[in-house]
Amino acid sequence: MKLATAKDIRMGKIMTCCLVAMITIALTAGCGSKGVVGKAEGMVDSMSKGDYAAVTSSFDATMTSAMSTARLGQVWSALTAQVGAFKTRTGSRTEKSQGYEIVYVTCQFEKANLDVKLVFNSSGQVSGMWFVPAQSAK
Repeated sequence: MKLATAKDIRMGKIMTCCLVAMITIALTAGCGSKGVVGKAEGMVDSMSKGDYAAVTSSFDATMTSAMSTARLGQVWSALTAQVGAFKTRTGSRTEKSQGYEIVYVTCQFEKANLDVKLVFNSSGQVSGMWFVPAQSAK
């Protein structure tokens, strides 16, 4: 039986570090657009269920000061009064602009289709939110 040398031990540590780095890269590779898309879709689902606090908890400081949980509830109520009840999400798409990740979640309401446009900052917080006429996927 051969004893491990200091060189063998160093090589083992290097290989372990490389393996950990490769696993970390593999696990985080999908955290960019896919992560914010899932978050945006979850936020739309929360609004449709009346859980506005779940939505506003992802707002950055500017959005928090501009739209409280109660105000978001009022906006959603006014929106559904115009376009009818929320039916389903039909798709989503992303784009990047000036360091922000923008997610458009296309939603079907009783009377119209709308995109919920959510703008995410580099920390994954919502920096902007709009309800705009639905566009087809690009």
